[in-house]
Amino acid sequence: MEKVNVLSYTIKGQYLEIDISCSNENEDQFQEFLYKYRSLKKEIIFKPQKEKISGNILRLKITLSDIPFSDEQNQFLDFFIIINNKKQRLIMRSNRDYSPLEFYKINSSKIAIPYITQKGGLSILYGNASLVLNRLFKSVNESIISGITTNINNTQIIISFSDFTIEDKQYFISLYNRYTNYKNAIKYEILSPTTISIDINKFKDFENGMYDLCLERIDADYLSVSPIHLFYKDIRIRPIITQNENVEFENVNKSEENKKIHVSGTRIDNNKLQLFFEEELFDTNQCQLFIMNKANSKLTVIKDMDSHEKQLSFAVDKTFENNTEMQKWKLLIKIYKNELVEIHELITDIDKKNINSWNAKHDNNDFHIIQYVSHENEIIFFLGDWDSFEKVRYITLKNNMLIRDVDVKNSHLHFVLVNLPISHYERCQVFLKKRKSNHIFFLEANMAEKSGETLVDIDLNNFIEEYSHEVSRWDFYIELVKDNVKELNKIGLFNKPYLPAHKRYYNAIKTETVNVLVPYYTVKNELSITIKTETSLYNEILKANVEVIDFNLKKGIMQGKVNISLSECDNFSVTSFIVKYRSKTDFIEYKGSVTEAKINNYESSVKFILDFSSLSFEQYYWDLYLEVWTSGKKYLVILNNPTEEIKKSISQNTRKYLSKHTDDYLIYPYITVKNTLALTYRKREEHETVLFTIKDAFAYLIFILFKGYFSKNQIWLVYEKFSQTAQDNGYYFFKYLYNNHPNINAYYIIDRNSPDYNNLKGMENKVLHYMSFKHLLYLYAGKLLVSSEAKGHCYILRQQNGRLRNIINNKKAVFLQHGVTALKRVGPTYGKKSKNAVELFVVTSDFESRIIKKYFGYDEKEIIKTGFCRWDALQDKSQESPTKEILLMPTWRSWLDDVSDKKFVESNYYKNYIALLNSKKLDKILNENNVIMNFYIHPKFKAYIDKFSSNNKNIKIYQFGEEKVNELLMKSSLLITDYSSVSWDQYYQKKPIIFYQFDYDDYNQLQGSYLDMESDLFGDRVFDSDSLIDSVESYIENNFAEKEKYAELRNSYFDFVDQKNSERTFNAIIKNRKALELENKPGFLIRVKRYLKKKIKAKAQYKK
Repeated sequence: MEKVNVLSYTIKGQYLEIDISCSNENEDQFQEFLYKYRSLKKEIIFKPQKEKISGNILRLKITLSDIPFSDEQNQFLDFFIIINNKKQRLIMRSNRDYSPLEFYKINSSKIAIPYITQKGGLSILYGNASLVLNRLFKSVNESIISGITTNINNTQIIISFSDFTIEDKQYFISLYNRYTNYKNAIKYEILSPTTISIDINKFKDFENGMYDLCLERIDADYLSVSPIHLFYKDIRIRPIITQNENVEFENVNKSEENKKIHVSGTRIDNNKLQLFFEEELFDTNQCQLFIMNKANSKLTVIKDMDSHEKQLSFAVDKTFENNTEMQKWKLLIKIYKNELVEIHELITDIDKKNINSWNAKHDNNDFHIIQYVSHENEIIFFLGDWDSFEKVRYITLKNNMLIRDVDVKNSHLHFVLVNLPISHYERCQVFLKKRKSNHIFFLEANMAEKSGETLVDIDLNNFIEEYSHEVSRWDFYIELVKDNVKELNKIGLFNKPYLPAHKRYYNAIKTETVNVLVPYYTVKNELSITIKTETSLYNEILKANVEVIDFNLKKGIMQGKVNISLSECDNFSVTSFIVKYRSKTDFIEYKGSVTEAKINNYESSVKFILDFSSLSFEQYYWDLYLEVWTSGKKYLVILNNPTEEIKKSISQNTRKYLSKHTDDYLIYPYITVKNTLALTYRKREEHETVLFTIKDAFAYLIFILFKGYFSKNQIWLVYEKFSQTAQDNGYYFFKYLYNNHPNINAYYIIDRNSPDYNNLKGMENKVLHYMSFKHLLYLYAGKLLVSSEAKGHCYILRQQNGRLRNIINNKKAVFLQHGVTALKRVGPTYGKKSKNAVELFVVTSDFESRIIKKYFGYDEKEIIKTGFCRWDALQDKSQESPTKEILLMPTWRSWLDDVSDKKFVESNYYKNYIALLNSKKLDKILNENNVIMNFYIHPKFKAYIDKFSSNNKNIKIYQFGEEKVNELLMKSSLLITDYSSVSWDQYYQKKPIIFYQFDYDDYNQLQGSYLDMESDLFGDRVFDSDSLIDSVESYIENNFAEKEKYAELRNSYFDFVDQKNSERTFNAIIKNRKALELENKPGFLIRVKRYLKKKIKAKAQYKK
């Protein structure tokens, strides 16, 4: 979509005047304009008045009163011009900080405000005044207006102002719901310059609740920098919408002195609270103290009350002994005068810093009864902990605070709080609040006052150490406390114009993780921090538009052409082409040369070339970037958005781009799920030969010739990891189908050389040998994939491209899972938007289902709670032998995927386990107690099994496939693992587990977990080998008994403990057969026959 440059805009009366750039020769093209209702998808063409201001400036005058503003709230209008039957957006490019505070008042409760969108487009936001202003501007609470009187009758509220006159354009009247914080402007009528009238019937449609009637004013001078709302809290008219939909009012402007009794002082004596009164306003023998719950107004009489002259006292702990919930109570008094009963609030003006507390009778030792004086001078009792008390004690005001002289050096942040003397406050602290969360982190800050301002130096090191592993975003706040008021201030450059993104970010602070930490300003000029990888940061800062229009990889040479546009950068240059290794631990990159041709300041066409024939690569993935310089800083822009022609060519013609790097390794391009261009470098599979290519082509030909036959047969393909095993959920589900549903055309894929091949004995007629002709044919023909692994495990796992791989990616699939999803974050791999997305996702419980919905993006109907098929065969065999067994089975590490033997042996992972396997202390314990420890390494590390050995005769080291995992689990009395999902199988059998997490910090940073390992693990947690061995010895001494605290958690994690998991899984698949496209569609001839039969029947009925 093309664009027309807007120079300025303003509102004058009922007109919106827009100045646009226009040469004399182009003026005739500017005839028709349109505005588009963004959400309604409705467009209206109009012809504005035009006035030539100068040679290159044309002024458009749009009559706002002619625009049919709809009744919907918060609607947007976008402006376009029509040239040669094409819409062109009205864009303000050159002066983005131009944002005049002007609005058009549709009526007394609705406004329309023109503004510039983040992409520079001219638009109008309109609707209810309060909602619109809250969306665009900041709110500031003030109470500066006095002299307001009200008069309320059945139909009208009359409000008069004595200190100022109300101007139609400047003021709005709003109703503010105290509980939902929802605010809505309402219509009013101006009776005179100082008096307005509000129709009470306007409240009929509001929800039940208590509302404050507020006066809002827009101050143009202040808003010229940062628009705000001003609340005037002195207006205290409260409409109460009752349950029967009546509207009632209580005018609380009236004096309430007759309702309150003053307490002159308090004292604690022998655990009792004593109240003192200066005057004998009542007979202390004719009164009763009671407390009122602030949340529900429940009244509780204080029974053990003592009365003396001008004095009352009671035992606080006894008064609240039956209250166990976190609540707030107010102290009241009931006075008996003759036959009358009066109820009064007790208030006091004693120092609000005075706080009394008693220990509460509660299971939580941190629970207290805390007595304090509120900001309204009420005597309040709070039940709860001190952290919660801090939140309820204060009046909280939210504001913005101006800073200047911001500087980032190393891991320290410096700035000055403008016009803020810190000595005026009791407490001043700086904290970060995590975006879209209530989590906060208080920062170490040194503050010094100078000339009425405060210099702040913040040390970010502790925050970096705590959160650098987590991709996240945080906002800066300064908390100021004085008396009963707490100010929460966002800090920022609120007096500065909006800047493009690359000028709003400070230099990145390096961390020990793959992420960097960067202070920056939001689009509202608020100071914040983002934590993410450096390459992701570049995309966020530059907002680059990239298109790969040419690409070739042949004989060790990679070259291509890219168009790049940086709309927010006045000038930039492209200096290099970069190929970068995608790794969480290793930094490897190579630079190629570029030739840049500038189209204009914002756009370039770039050719790149790299000779990689002599370069050294690591498995598996490499990303492609352009190195860009702008404003003296370097950025990497990832190559994305290849043309459809390039995507199709790479996806379907693998051999065209395939390059032999060495005799055993291949390198080729692929398109990622994020539509970026990347490289795969991997070892050649034994099947990747010319003969295999011919076999594949022949299998595809047969499939095409007999497609109808295969479609009717509806083949199910079942497999497991690398198509090498038959011992996981896939195997047990296939075995269930073979024995119970022989009518289902289900086939199991496995390498004929696999150690697990014998597990399929007696079912050979339904076995497909991995990479056989029949296997390839059925991969083309198969209707449904059912597996404990991703789709790629039924074929060459790392092969992303090619005809067969594309067909596999598009097949319907049921994911049986390899293990419970909790201890290892795998969302991007198996998420709903990934290439491994499935139609049905098996889970074991509601607990796991919540994880899959929240982190993977699946809907409720796509998750089937059936349990794991392999659990049908689990039975405790630990008592069958006098020799007890311990299974040591750690999981893999993503950052050690296919590293060299040398790197693996140097890793912390290898060093810890080889030391444990050869521990003399462990050797002694196992030998003395006749216990066997079986070490079983994860299949992904099977290539390194020869690196492990032990001198302990009671330790056995198993190669992958040498023994079935579930057999080892059933025989074991104790499992030692780290983060492996195999722990759930052991827990399912009610056996103990030790989690050996010596590298937890690395794991948490580079992999992560969905489960809180600090509090939710169902086994002992240790971090070093000595603690592990001590824990093993303890379990041996206690005959391997599971601890009660872990047993109590079991019902939270498992919904089924039976042998019907496979049956439930099958029934769920059949129930969802429509979504899985397992219902046979009638052929063409049958459809024609049915159609003719229907026509003949209809014709016969017509004749009758």
